[in-house]
Amino acid sequence: MVGFDLISRLRSAASINNAPLSGNRHPRLAEAVCAAYSSGMRASERVTVTMPTDQADALRKLVDAGGAESVSSYVAEAVRDRLARDAALKTLEDRFGRPAPEALAWARRTLGVESR
Repeated sequence: MVGFDLISRLRSAASINNAPLSGNRHPRLAEAVCAAYSSGMRASERVTVTMPTDQADALRKLVDAGGAESVSSYVAEAVRDRLARDAALKTLEDRFGRPAPEALAWARRTLGVESR
């Protein structure tokens, strides 16, 4: 799925050149495409991830149904969110100390979650 901002930039560049979004080569359109693409990209690295087959199947179905842009973007978002969560928990622990085991057990029972 291409972001709305990218589409807007492409249409704007195409109208400047009186050009359709496909077809002839137009320098200003090419500049807009490159600028829009590079502004949304971050440095990335290819990695291999192993996960249970049922999760991989569910993820592929989600992407095929349009629920996620790609497997890579879904995994990257999940990792980004987990890293942010871990950083927030570390900040809390640095400020207030580690919760007592009894407090953690109470919170897990109250929230109905299992410990890891």
